[in-house]
Amino acid sequence: GRRGLTRKTAEKIADRLDYDPKRRSLFLATVERTNQTRSSASATDPAPLRSIQPPKYDKIDIDSFHVVADWYHFAILSLMELHDFNPAPQWISSRLGITITQCEQAMERLKRTGLIEESKENGRLRSTGRNIETPTDIASSALKRSHRQTLEQAIQSLYDIPVEDRDITSMTMAISSKKLPEAKKLIREFRKKLAAFLEEGKADEVYNLNIQLIPVTILKESKK
Repeated sequence: GRRGLTRKTAEKIADRLDYDPKRRSLFLATVERTNQTRSSASATDPAPLRSIQPPKYDKIDIDSFHVVADWYHFAILSLMELHDFNPAPQWISSRLGITITQCEQAMERLKRTGLIEESKENGRLRSTGRNIETPTDIASSALKRSHRQTLEQAIQSLYDIPVEDRDITSMTMAISSKKLPEAKKLIREFRKKLAAFLEEGKADEVYNLNIQLIPVTILKESKK
């Protein structure tokens, strides 16, 4: 406890423990954050997120995303990271509130798209550990379907989920629309940092993060 773990030693430990890419990135980020002094942290980020370096994300092509666009596909991937995960379709069905048939079909799709694989040790299905993101700023029916489902879940949570187990806020502001590209970049960076922060430690639940930045005025170009 007298000195921090060096990056080189942390990498050796991660290799010896045979961490998958996602767990390895989170472990190294934790080591770096622990070693960094408070004075060197940026004042622009919330304290817990200052020094977090999120793992790298692989872009999934839209054709592949069409296959797994329904919300429960990525929820199943996250379920696999829980400490008490059970691969039985009945257990997954009870945790996500979907049918057993939906669960079985989703597992087959995830396997077909290379997001889960069979373990060489016991033959059970497991996540390949890839961090996936879709292309940004494109029109896609699959993306619209996925966003609609997560927004509908957020609306339903207002009535079904206790307030201490959720956080839904909003703020209205006059903005310079020229800053939107940079704002989108900041939102993406914050989202990944927050995910890396929340995924540390023993996972026991699966959450979905939605951040909406939308105009409430009729856009000038739309008036034409």
